Amino acid sequence: MPITVIEPYAKTIEAIENAGLRVFRLECYRLGKQNAQQNLRGKTHYADDETLRYHHARILDARAICHGLFFKIIESVSLDMRNTRRGFRVVVFDLFGAVVERASLEDCHKSRQQAEKHFYFPIDPQEYYAQRLRELGQIEIRQAKRKLEAAQVLEG
Repeated sequence: MPITVIEPYAKTIEAIENAGLRVFRLECYRLGKQNAQQNLRGKTHYADDETLRYHHARILDARAICHGLFFKIIESVSLDMRNTRRGFRVVVFDLFGAVVERASLEDCHKSRQQAEKHFYFPIDPQEYYAQRLRELGQIEIRQAKRKLEAAQVLEG
């Protein structure tokens, strides 16, 4: 009898794709910044050139984690307004472009290696997306009700 290996994220990935979302994937092999920009395009402005320039930030590495359910970048950021000190941190995004995990500027590390070493991501993707999709569904229901009420007002 063959042994069936059940991938731990399969159920979550299937539900996400059935909801019309696309998991993150490797888009560019050469540069982390381009990979981040392509994966996060249309979801957040965090990795846009203008945003990075304004915040004196650089994306050093970018990759999908948890089989594409989250996206992790390692960035170098300015720790002061004059850009005289820099820090390193890990930032994690969900499939909607929301920041799920990010150290404050005060908690940044002195090197990329330290930031990677101290990275800890305890979120269960199935629980996280079940809650997030429920919240978004409730918002859409409220918006649909408001639209129907507005249509009824216009109709008479």
